Amino acid sequence: MKDSAEERIMKAKINITYSNPFFAYLSLYLNIEEDKFGIIPKNCGMSVSPTGHLYYRKEFVDEITDAQLIGVLNHELMHLALLHLTRCGRRNHLCWNISADLAANCILLKNGYELPKCLKPNNKNQFVIQSKTIENIDEKSAEEIYEELPDIPEQKVAGIYITFDNHEKEGDKGEPLTESELQNLETEWFNKVQTAMVLAQQRGKLPLGLERYLNKLKEVEINWRVVLRRFIQQSIPVDYSWNRPSKKSISCGCYLPSTLKEKINIVVGVDTSGSIGQEELTKFLSEIIGIAKTFREVIDMRIMFHDVEVHGDYLIRNGSIPQIMAMKVKGGGGTSHHPFLDKVKKDVKDCKCIVSFTDGWSDIEHIKLEDYKFNKLFIINKQGTIPKTKKGEATFIKLKDD
Repeated sequence: MKDSAEERIMKAKINITYSNPFFAYLSLYLNIEEDKFGIIPKNCGMSVSPTGHLYYRKEFVDEITDAQLIGVLNHELMHLALLHLTRCGRRNHLCWNISADLAANCILLKNGYELPKCLKPNNKNQFVIQSKTIENIDEKSAEEIYEELPDIPEQKVAGIYITFDNHEKEGDKGEPLTESELQNLETEWFNKVQTAMVLAQQRGKLPLGLERYLNKLKEVEINWRVVLRRFIQQSIPVDYSWNRPSKKSISCGCYLPSTLKEKINIVVGVDTSGSIGQEELTKFLSEIIGIAKTFREVIDMRIMFHDVEVHGDYLIRNGSIPQIMAMKVKGGGGTSHHPFLDKVKKDVKDCKCIVSFTDGWSDIEHIKLEDYKFNKLFIINKQGTIPKTKKGEATFIKLKDD
């Protein structure tokens, strides 16, 4: 009698456990469940989320071979290992999926795994899309492949995108994940990948081509500025206009709208309590100047200095560096974020987000952060501590060496 889909998946997991320690370790964190409620899109057979929850359609499992089933499970593990599910951001979702599939499948094929019909590079490690050839797929991350993809209208992307799985951006209940939750999941998977990598290297069975990708992940993991930029970008509303066509689309022979980004107000808080030295203040101001330069066209920035009270409130327009350099830094007492947050809530009615530079030695743990409706990012200096708060209330990142 033919095995059921559930039994075949169990056998595939056992095969993975005995054949490769890298995939074996990561497979322990897959929560596999049959889709009985129509969660998976009709054109897909599986769906994986950033939490590691994997749904499968019984009919899809019945259609593929045992070898292909092993390849498909490892394909989902590759998306989690390479952090594809937490890094889509504002990118075109379908184009990002194309990039992620190419990056994952290239490694799997190089290691001899079989896959059902899907996106894959040719035998010269090339991928041709809309008359554009992307070279050396095996040397590029999903981010690098994405940047080389031509601008493609979404209705055409759907026709090009041949896949057997759906890459979820939401949590297990279909609810959008906050920036803090995405960052935490990314960190968790990065740590799991590091453990899996060590186990595989000890047995001399690290899949070919993975080490280069994992080294790139390590570089990104310590680049906390990526999180900062993503946090601010997430707060900027984006719209489109047909009045001025996209220059990239014209070069591809298409007429697509240009992107319009609304200018928003953000507030930057600087902890000037006695525990913050001149070196930390200089570092904080350096990063503020970086924010001003990067987002000069889309943000107006209020900068507030505070210890147990707010000592300065400066409005910086168009990323004016001279204005930032002319600010007077005052403080030197204890630390409280209550006065700072209250002032933002009272005086900056249309604030989209706050970025607070601090050492974390404050009363943040005792503040009802949910009372402040704007997004909150706390950047902690190297010697500081990350306060304990409720899940999803705020995002915390720690400064690292450059």
